[in-house]
Amino acid sequence: MTRGALPRIVRRGRTAALAVVAALVVLLLGAGPASAHATVQSTSPAEGGQVATAPATVSVTFDEGVGISAGSIKVVDGQGRGVTSGRAFHPAGDTRTVAVPLAPGLARGAYLVIWHVVSDDSHPVSGSFSFGYGVPAGRPAAAAQDDVALGVVHGVADFGALAGSVVLLGAVFFLSVLWPRGWWLGRSRRLLAVAWGAAIVSTAVLFVVEGPYGASRPLAEVTDGSLLAVTVGSTYGKLLLLRLVALLAGLFVWRSTRGPARGSARGSARPPSRVDLGGLALLVVESFSFAGHAGQGTWVPLASTMDALHVAAASVWLGGLVVLGTVLTRSVDAGAAADLGTVLPRWSRVAMAAVATLAVTGAYQAWREVGSWDALAVTAYGRLVVGKVTVLAVMLLLASYGRRWVARHAGRAGGGSGESGTVGPAAVYAGDRTSGSVLVRAAGPAERAPAPAPVGTLRRSVAAEAALGAVVLVLTAVLVNAVPGRQAYLPSFTTSVLARNSAGDTIRVDVLVRPTSPGYEGMSLRASTPNGRPVPLQLAAASFTNPARGIGPIDLDLATAAGRVEDVLISVPSPGRWQVMLRLRVDSSTFVAATSYAVG
Repeated sequence: MTRGALPRIVRRGRTAALAVVAALVVLLLGAGPASAHATVQSTSPAEGGQVATAPATVSVTFDEGVGISAGSIKVVDGQGRGVTSGRAFHPAGDTRTVAVPLAPGLARGAYLVIWHVVSDDSHPVSGSFSFGYGVPAGRPAAAAQDDVALGVVHGVADFGALAGSVVLLGAVFFLSVLWPRGWWLGRSRRLLAVAWGAAIVSTAVLFVVEGPYGASRPLAEVTDGSLLAVTVGSTYGKLLLLRLVALLAGLFVWRSTRGPARGSARGSARPPSRVDLGGLALLVVESFSFAGHAGQGTWVPLASTMDALHVAAASVWLGGLVVLGTVLTRSVDAGAAADLGTVLPRWSRVAMAAVATLAVTGAYQAWREVGSWDALAVTAYGRLVVGKVTVLAVMLLLASYGRRWVARHAGRAGGGSGESGTVGPAAVYAGDRTSGSVLVRAAGPAERAPAPAPVGTLRRSVAAEAALGAVVLVLTAVLVNAVPGRQAYLPSFTTSVLARNSAGDTIRVDVLVRPTSPGYEGMSLRASTPNGRPVPLQLAAASFTNPARGIGPIDLDLATAAGRVEDVLISVPSPGRWQVMLRLRVDSSTFVAATSYAVG
């Protein structure tokens, strides 16, 4: 090693070293256990409950810390008038609980509580519940709708940031590793500029609109400094800033490159440092991994690593397709046509490796976020996963065609299979006009030149594959903002218990509760004799107790219709195992039965 070699290596590796340090910082930021979306654990007053004295505050407690703004909790009366007297706050600094003070002199009546917070995985979470002061709570009214314009802006920016970054990272990899000469073509530079611009502008827009989006405020409030401060202080905001810094640093790396001087040899060019580009790419990939579902929950280091590999593999595959379809197979540069025979076999092998990585990491992510076959079928998240896998399967069919095309026309170039000759450029002529570039294998001395290989056919296949890739990116952007199936899917509780009266007579009671989640649930009861004959219920009541949390008993009268209880609304205020005591009136006898089920 020469005297100047070591300092040069250190200089070229500086960006990568900084990226590793930043990666460790991000890992520490996201390593805390938390659920993918904040889930309500309890409310005060209890959801659907009735209180005898006017509460001074209303609070909601979650299973993880949440970000709030001044208006994160609103409380309104039956006429829609607000009854709060201050800003939302974290009591005693506990970020898991959000509270708001109520105005003194609260009138008796039913009240609706509407809350909006931001979970640790950057997603806004909202909901509502009702309580009664001196009167029954009733069923909660519908909360106000979110700003449609803000949702559209956030969704477009989310997709633009993902698509721009994926194409940028994949194009950089393709041009740095597979086709270095492509750096200096105008089409390549324009593609990189468009992808880079889309990524940085979309990320900046996400940073600006995240505050009102998370607080369910209108788009006009993007200039609210308090909302921007919430974003800056959140993990998601820091990750967006990290991505912006990495993208801006990439611009300086790009500007430091030097193309071949006009009329000079190709060796005079100074390509961008692969070490620098790799370090910055690592930061961009991590900013996506830790901002999504993989950055929360259990086993965060493993989940984030798998997600980072998934994003990297998707970038290599989809970004490479874009370069292949828009630059390499369309270039009028004679050298680019000549490069096809060399680049395509390399790309085919890299794409297969990327697809294999996507399959392994995608399977792990689906297992982690969906959790069960039932959740895959009935939750929105699970259906999105099925749709994404279906589109990917079609892409693989197109990819297999491209792979066969390469094997047929370029894969055996250079005599690897015993055949002589090389792949090089040629042209197809229609009359006196050139209709397109093709690949031919130059004939050996004892053979006749083969027919030209139509690059247009490959180009159309790549374009279709890339279009489907855009659909996959849309589905991915929606998945990132969807509640994971493991969390959204709450199975119904069903059981059959024997109820007895004081005389020792028995009836069988079929119990159904759905969904088994904190808050409002539906309970159904049907009674029958031990041999299956229906028994009409005249009256029914239930008592709920949670010994572990010291809650209860909560007594509820259940309305009966046609001799049974059919999907009657009940309110269970918190997760845990609840004991249920049933009291059923049949003729002149009261039957009693007990059971228990898990909530949340």
